[in-house]
Amino acid sequence: MRNWISGMTMGLTALAGSACTGVGPFEPGGLELRVTAPTSLLEAIGSQTQLELEFPDGLTTVGLEAVWRSSNPSVVSVDADGMVTALAQGSATITAEAAGLSASTTITVDADVVGVASVRSDQTDTNAANDSATVRITVQAD
Repeated sequence: MRNWISGMTMGLTALAGSACTGVGPFEPGGLELRVTAPTSLLEAIGSQTQLELEFPDGLTTVGLEAVWRSSNPSVVSVDADGMVTALAQGSATITAEAAGLSASTTITVDADVVGVASVRSDQTDTNAANDSATVRITVQAD
C-alpha cells in the first residue's frame, strides 16, 4: 500500500501510514529527517543553541513532535523543544526521534575553563554604605 504525503505540510498521520491528500508516493526509507543547528560548537559553559528538525524538498515539520536526547547529558543537555545547553567540556550526539524516523547531530563544548587558586584584595578598611572606594582584586589561576 502506498502512502501519500503533501508537498506542503507533513503531519504525524501521513508518517504513521494514514492516507493523506498530496503529491508523490512515500515509500519506507524514502524520506530523510535532518537536525539543523546554527552552530555545532559551544564555547562557554551555559551557552545554548536551538536545534530544528528539517525535511528535504520543502516539506515542513509542522505538527511533528520529536523526542530529543543527548548521548552525554553531563556535557550537553537538550530540552523537549530541542534547546541545547553546554554543561561541561566534551561532545555529545543529540538525537531526535519523530514518527519512526530519527536524525542526529554532534555538539562540541570547547569552553575555556580556568580554575581559580586564590583571590586577593588590597582593600583593608570598611566604608559606610554610601561611600565609594577603588578596590584592586587579583585573581591567580591554577
